[in-house]
Amino acid sequence: MESIHLIPLNINIKNNKYRRFLIELFSYPLKNKEVAERRIKELIKYEVTAIISAGNSSLLGFPILGKGTNSLVVKIIYRDKLAVLKILRLDSSRETLNHEAEFLNELKGLGIAPVLLLNLGWALIEEYIAGKNISDFLSLDVFDLDIQELKRFLRCLLYKSYLLDSKQIDHGELSRPHRHVIVLDDLDIRFIDFESASKMRKPKNLTSIIQYVFYRSPAANYLRTILDIKYTNLINALKRYKNDIGSKTFMQILDILKL
Repeated sequence: MESIHLIPLNINIKNNKYRRFLIELFSYPLKNKEVAERRIKELIKYEVTAIISAGNSSLLGFPILGKGTNSLVVKIIYRDKLAVLKILRLDSSRETLNHEAEFLNELKGLGIAPVLLLNLGWALIEEYIAGKNISDFLSLDVFDLDIQELKRFLRCLLYKSYLLDSKQIDHGELSRPHRHVIVLDDLDIRFIDFESASKMRKPKNLTSIIQYVFYRSPAANYLRTILDIKYTNLINALKRYKNDIGSKTFMQILDILKL
């Protein structure tokens, strides 16, 4: 089991390991105490009180939620509730995280992405989504679902992928959805990390998800067998969908998948 630490948001904290972690986290990768202190003071002003060190990535030996080319992601206490903090790296090619914030705001209320709680430019505070990443879910949990639960999960996943397509938003990372799709306990779905999202590319969210789930995921063979999926029929339906993204071609895909 991973070691979880509750680290108060105080750069002058007596614990040297915590202090080094906070400086590293808020000024990564330059270890700039002045920048870290300025950022921490701003977060405290907005009622962020602590970092919860937990997750599958690591920083100075402390678990965190994620470490990307442009940002670091950690779990926090924000106004006495769990939330997620995305922090812009000091060596990022981006000047702000406003690009991602715009997509989160556009998707607000659709149940597709986390709710954006606060945008500071250099940081985003988002709703914490509790659940399992899709690769873990398709490695184990999916095999415990009855057929109706399985179909409900797949319909939700594909419908929300289609919704993204219909809004002309390409997520950009769904060909590798492992860390970007969260399955909730009630089998609902959320897409996270819209850092690479774009409206300049032709959206391919649905086709990427179908290719992963039914042909590359740990449950691919099981799903194709239990749903009796005909390869040629599905491929032809996906080609029609790529050429004409709409409700009619989407429903044809659901029919072939018996969903």
